[in-house]
Amino acid sequence: VDTAEIYGDGAAEEILGQVQKKVRDELFIMTKFSPEHSRPEDIKAALERSLSRLNREHVDVYQPHWPSPDVPFDDIMYAIDRLKQEGKIRFLGLSNHGSGLMDAADNFPVAPVRFVQGELNPIERSVYNDLIDPIARTDGAFIAYSPLRVGKIFEGREGEELTKIAANNNCSPAQLVLAWVIHHERVIAIPKSISIARVEENAAAMNLNIPQVELQKISKLFQLDVEELLPRDINPVAPEDINNSRVYRTLEQAKRNEVALSPGPLEIAEEIRANGGRLNKPIKVRAVERDGSYVLIEGKLRYWAWIILYGDNKPIPTIVLR
Repeated sequence: VDTAEIYGDGAAEEILGQVQKKVRDELFIMTKFSPEHSRPEDIKAALERSLSRLNREHVDVYQPHWPSPDVPFDDIMYAIDRLKQEGKIRFLGLSNHGSGLMDAADNFPVAPVRFVQGELNPIERSVYNDLIDPIARTDGAFIAYSPLRVGKIFEGREGEELTKIAANNNCSPAQLVLAWVIHHERVIAIPKSISIARVEENAAAMNLNIPQVELQKISKLFQLDVEELLPRDINPVAPEDINNSRVYRTLEQAKRNEVALSPGPLEIAEEIRANGGRLNKPIKVRAVERDGSYVLIEGKLRYWAWIILYGDNKPIPTIVLR
């Protein structure tokens, strides 16, 4: 079970803490602390709060939710390792950290990072491809969040084709995509579910035997080329976001994190810097046919973090959605 202190402001952990003890003790629970709790003393206090809510003496995996721009990465890793030595953590993990930080962790005299979280689905594969080698070095696992892209994977022409492939294999489209995800080496998928029926449907995907040729069809169906576009040619406010008060409109707003997002652009900028100056995954834009420009659809925090680091003249890795 994957959770975090920020989910429901602790309520998600509290719900797990209410599960019958004989069941709760058998669960493999992963939780995360927020960037603002990244100082060693704050990490320890955050874990104690999580353990209290979970009604447990240890968690199986503890992870920083995002890189912190204010605390050195080695301080964070040493703090988590000390908690492991105290028996309060079984395994070290990282969430939303790139291969650069995985490589850095390998050089610290701490326990190996065995679990790494990132997005993986037929549209977004770059994070997994970047991390699989360092994960294999620690005999670890990639924890794939958003395997169904919050249902967006089933939209448009590609979604219609997924439905056809699923029908040919006697499964639901969701089961088909989950089977594609967990077919990858060292991958555990964590799809969100809001009903018992959906949990059972998702779990059944583990028993599917989808032919390799069908899985390759899915890979090809969603194969998207990564282009290099100048940030100044991208409008960061999509038409559907014009009245959205949670969208940055200027660089100064992004630097000040005026809409109080966590992580904010500065945290993402630190993640990019720690990852050797590379994005973990490209932003996604839609072409505006009448003037050749683009509008930002996905990756708004990464867009502003990139500009914070490099200005608007350095090309940013981009997927153009047609």
